[in-house]
Amino acid sequence: LVMLLLIILFGLQFKGFSFDNKVSWIDGENGIRFGHYGIAYSKTAFPITSSNSKPTGFSLEIAIRPDDSKDARFKILLSIHGGKDSEQLLIGQWRSSLIIMNGDDYNSGKRTPKIGIRNALPSQSNTFINITSCINGTHVYINGHLREFNSKLILKIPNKAADAVLVLGNSPYGRHSWTGDIYGLAIYEHILSPSDAASHFDRWFQQGIFSFFRNIDPKVFYTFDDKAGLSARDHSPNDHHLVIPSRIKILKKEILVAPWNETRLDRKLFQDMMINFAGFIPPGFFFFALMINLNGFYEKHRFLLTIIACFIVSLTIELAQAWIPFRSSQSLDLIF
Repeated sequence: LVMLLLIILFGLQFKGFSFDNKVSWIDGENGIRFGHYGIAYSKTAFPITSSNSKPTGFSLEIAIRPDDSKDARFKILLSIHGGKDSEQLLIGQWRSSLIIMNGDDYNSGKRTPKIGIRNALPSQSNTFINITSCINGTHVYINGHLREFNSKLILKIPNKAADAVLVLGNSPYGRHSWTGDIYGLAIYEHILSPSDAASHFDRWFQQGIFSFFRNIDPKVFYTFDDKAGLSARDHSPNDHHLVIPSRIKILKKEILVAPWNETRLDRKLFQDMMINFAGFIPPGFFFFALMINLNGFYEKHRFLLTIIACFIVSLTIELAQAWIPFRSSQSLDLIF
């Protein structure tokens, strides 16, 4: 019993995790601050559709101050998720690099187009990001200057079922926490010009607020000037307000992820394998000894019963991890 309790305890360890949502309002200025284990999200859908016969593209602007550019984790600053990872729009950070993509090709195994800009997000530095995408490709401006253009990357906002949600500071699964400050966010259903990108940065840098962008018809517009409360008001006519829950919330649960979806041949995989092997040797030994002690049917089927018992323990741990932010329910762990 002690061995069983120990393995469950280690399997469900929270590693310093708190269920409090680490998102707070910034004192003295407009903005919200994300700590580890934080999330904010839209509660309603915001499909962006064009009335024209041909799509005109869209633009996204966000003003941020990243917290740590040395963190080796892949962190998600913003995602628009419509239910399928393969269709999501994602803006992420790895160390000081800015990552922009559609889909879930995190390790470039599928070779889908994406943009990665090195040294774009230095720690503790105010950064204004402008992204425009249309049939001609995607432009990325950092602090008013063009930093990257990819003609093969045509970003799309998932809105086919009109149920896409906007997530800030994390993924819908709650395990890709971004840390830093967000001062404003706007999404437009048209392309902003290079001069727009430069002038918007200049005006934001001088005034420090987002309020002057309202006259160009944003579809989503957050200035984070609420200062308090559990929501951030959308100043566009669409009223897609952001929810800032007091407790961390998992929007999309992932149970027993297939090995080919997230497995990478690296040190972490070897470490996970050894932990599972070493962790289940002691309970396997004690279960096996218990079956021998019980004699009769149990002793005769001791191999099978031991495997079943350990499988049930492992399955219980993996299922429970789906409800714990920053833990991953992996089928590979169950196999190990």
